[in-house]
Amino acid sequence: MLTDSLVSDVLAYARERGADFAELYVERWKRRALRVLNDEVKEATSGVEYGAGLRLFYGDEVAYAYTNDMTREGLLEIAQSLTGLKGQGGRVDRRGRGGLDFRKAAPQGLHAPAVPWEEHDKRYRLDRLREGQAGARVAPEIRQVESFLLEWDQEVLVANSEGTWTEDRRVRTRHIVQTVAQDGGEVQTGFYGPGLSVGLELFERFPPREVGRTSGEQAMTNLRATPAPAGTYPVIIGNAFGGVIFHEAVGHLLETTAVAKKAAP
Repeated sequence: MLTDSLVSDVLAYARERGADFAELYVERWKRRALRVLNDEVKEATSGVEYGAGLRLFYGDEVAYAYTNDMTREGLLEIAQSLTGLKGQGGRVDRRGRGGLDFRKAAPQGLHAPAVPWEEHDKRYRLDRLREGQAGARVAPEIRQVESFLLEWDQEVLVANSEGTWTEDRRVRTRHIVQTVAQDGGEVQTGFYGPGLSVGLELFERFPPREVGRTSGEQAMTNLRATPAPAGTYPVIIGNAFGGVIFHEAVGHLLETTAVAKKAAP
């Protein structure tokens, strides 16, 4: 996403002005969203975000700034905004000499899609959502079906002043079907939304009709369910969710940033 010389220039600029350690994070994030309500398209959006963040360490103090101006001038501007100390040279010259010798790790791409994004057009995506809508209509009481397709494609570059350079690609896809069932004045809902770090091969692992059927059956189960008894009952917390409760109640207060700011108990 950026040249070696530009990244080296920014990091070396920070080091020469007194930073003990400098790290540059660059991200290009593409997203798509498609929403269908009762077989009618209600939303079809896409977008790209591209920017960088620079983090500098001065002992135990940390300074951070970010920008979406990815030119040499834009990146050096945030470096200048974070540095106040002057030092000796170390930047790359106009011929690319000097600076850092990056040790590049092979791009990970652990979540790269098996099929490229552009392999299937918008019609293919819309047809899959309509299959999910059809699968959700398991009974006449299903009055509304809404389905979503959410896609993310994130490219990441991390480089630091010690010469490390690594890249990664993270792709995620999610198919959601929400249903509303009604019988007289009684209204209940169903929801099913599988998602994985894969591309559109998600539809092979979770066939759209089955996703819709699961959501529709859930709505009908809720509609036909008898009222739960009221009263005081024991609460059983699973191992995984117990960790979430501990994290929210205590974990944030034990983070090093909270300790450094004397905000921890």
